[in-house]
Amino acid sequence: LFYQGLIADESDSLEVRREAAKAYALLSGTHFVLNDLAAAQKAAEECIQLCQELQKREPENLEYSARIAQMISLVGTIHSLNGDNELAWQQVTAGSKLIREVADKTPQQIEYQIQALESMSYLAYAGISSGSENAKLVTKLLAEMEIKIKHLLDNFRATYKRQVAIAFAFNVKAAYKNLEQKPEEAVEL
Repeated sequence: LFYQGLIADESDSLEVRREAAKAYALLSGTHFVLNDLAAAQKAAEECIQLCQELQKREPENLEYSARIAQMISLVGTIHSLNGDNELAWQQVTAGSKLIREVADKTPQQIEYQIQALESMSYLAYAGISSGSENAKLVTKLLAEMEIKIKHLLDNFRATYKRQVAIAFAFNVKAAYKNLEQKPEEAVEL
């Protein structure tokens, strides 16, 4: 409510709207962690709306697209937890596509590269979990993940976040290989 009042009072202030978008993203994440999914979704949707408005005013600022992608994916996760898997898949796919576009435009921004790899990993994992209907998409994502991993290894020094993202991607790849093997040949993850 504080941010809504602040936005109403300072409706044209770019800085106030930027900070409010950040606050809504944090608020959404907080509600999500506290398992208040309705409040998390509402805050995420407020963030998306603000970022879309800001993007129109500053189209060169890719931070808005990255935040929109993050919030769309979060809303998709909420839909999944609420049992609406089709809508969840659509949202997570849209969020993943958007963050990959941002990462492609900013190859030297490690944060966007990591977000893109994590997003592809989650999407591939969801595809693996849903069975053979998404096999082509999973195969394509795994190939893209190989390129992203190579880019991260070749261009950025080791950081904890980079290593975790790469490790998760390798685990997803191993899970996919397990599906292709006979159960007795599957490797332990």
